[in-house]
Amino acid sequence: MPSTDHARRTRAYLAGGLGVPIVATLAAIAVQTLSTPPSTRIGVHWNLHGDVDRWAAAWTVLVATLIAGLAPAGLAVANYLPLRDGTPGQFFRWVSTTAASLSVSLTVLLTGVVIAQTDGAAPSPMVLVAVAAACGSITAAIAWTLQPNDLAPAEAPRHVEPIAIGAGDRVAWLRTQTSSRGLLALTWLIAGLSIGTAVVGWACGLPMTAVWASAVASLIVVLALTSSLSFHVRVDASGLTIRSIAGFPRWHVAAADITDVRVISVRAIGQFGGYGVRLANGRTGVILRSGEALEVHRRTGRSIVLTVDDAATAAAVLTAVGSAGSRP
Repeated sequence: MPSTDHARRTRAYLAGGLGVPIVATLAAIAVQTLSTPPSTRIGVHWNLHGDVDRWAAAWTVLVATLIAGLAPAGLAVANYLPLRDGTPGQFFRWVSTTAASLSVSLTVLLTGVVIAQTDGAAPSPMVLVAVAAACGSITAAIAWTLQPNDLAPAEAPRHVEPIAIGAGDRVAWLRTQTSSRGLLALTWLIAGLSIGTAVVGWACGLPMTAVWASAVASLIVVLALTSSLSFHVRVDASGLTIRSIAGFPRWHVAAADITDVRVISVRAIGQFGGYGVRLANGRTGVILRSGEALEVHRRTGRSIVLTVDDAATAAAVLTAVGSAGSRP
């Protein structure tokens, strides 16, 4: 990508993902401060009938606005380094647009809650929710339009010569592929926070229905994360088998169903939008890192991509068994 295009892309990304949240948050705090003294008690929670059932000082909404308005910018900050280093792909456009839209929606909603109570009344915020959603949608449309289109360039695939398999020979290639240490640490941090939330809720005396709901959600998070951390890979006469260490998910591509096997280079964020099990451009990706990957095309027209060490050997074995499987 030319340096001028990259610079424009970076500026647009930062303007939407970082600039908009900062401006929206500062504007919201200014409007709230000018309209209502921070010590004023206002409604902050409504029941199903639209009546206020919880009150707090207006400054608590200011704090909530500061956090909710700037938190989406963390998405942009967290993904800035790959963008700066030249990683291509529409993922960054989505991140910047999402951060801008989410920040505007939340700050508009919280500011509306404060302004609506300047006359002492505390109306239900349902109308404000619709207004905030509309503002967020408009912001998203503008942010998306102003950012340049940047599709990830096609990889330069590499075909590998099949290994020689003699009559009566049996061949197999096995590998257990695990995510990077950094990704593992982040994954378990998220799992720990999920479990901690349920424990804190129980310790604070929340209703058991809420505690159980949080516990079930935590269990789902842990299972989902565990199932995408590490995979067993097997290539043999039956074809390609990929199975999570948790047992699920699992994929099997029969040797007779294989039409092409290639070794490609994958950028996890730029091409698949992240890590784990991904769907992108008609491909199923088991993306544990960026780098060398095995791409297998099926007769259905779809393909599966797996980032794995020594992908060339896996491709050589799979090409050989695929050729054998296609013979009458």
